[in-house]
Amino acid sequence: MRREEGRRRLRVVLATLGVAGLLAAGAGLTRSPVLDVDYVDVRGAEQTPRRLLLRATGLSGHPLMVEVDTDRVVRRAEALAWVKKATVRRLWPGTVRIDVTERVPAAVVPVDGGRRWALTDATGRILGVGAAKPAGLPVIANVADVGAPGSSIGADAAAALRVAASLPPPLRSRVADVATTPGGEVELQLVARGGVVRLGPPEGLGLKFNALATLLEKADLDNVGVIDVRVPRAPVLTRR
Repeated sequence: MRREEGRRRLRVVLATLGVAGLLAAGAGLTRSPVLDVDYVDVRGAEQTPRRLLLRATGLSGHPLMVEVDTDRVVRRAEALAWVKKATVRRLWPGTVRIDVTERVPAAVVPVDGGRRWALTDATGRILGVGAAKPAGLPVIANVADVGAPGSSIGADAAAALRVAASLPPPLRSRVADVATTPGGEVELQLVARGGVVRLGPPEGLGLKFNALATLLEKADLDNVGVIDVRVPRAPVLTRR
């Protein structure tokens, strides 16, 4: 009986050592270079360079998979100028997948008196600054301070940005710039000396845009200085 009891104890000890060995081996394997990040699968990043995204998220150095903090990767990715939203997943044994939703340009802002131009989305996020003026987008006028890509323009331009982002494509091609007046109302400057459009507050924009589109299509706009659609059912034309 003593001999049998000794054998049972020996089997328990050996089993315990075996489990501990397996756990240690497993832990060692997860820390091994065999399980580092071999590949980063980036999807949806059209304007964000891959190298910039990997450097910003810390994945360019091929960290160990267990050390990839997905929440931190998301925060760092979304801090980049063009990235609106990012989701991150670890796909074992060695892949990290980043799905990116990028921001949509809504307007441009003159910098240094028009020597450079900043591209911005509807929230005022600066997407990029360059010497060439991006085509096909309205200009936000009277913006005092424009920072680096990833920053935002001041809240004083919020009303103008809302209008610029809401302009239907047919009207967008007729608008040279959008500005917020000192009273908080919004005005449009039409292209080719087309006069000023007074929109008032950035509310009821659908009705105001419809009234403006109808006037631009059907009214005699020769020598028109001001088009007032603040009351869209009773627009007023003032000639020069």
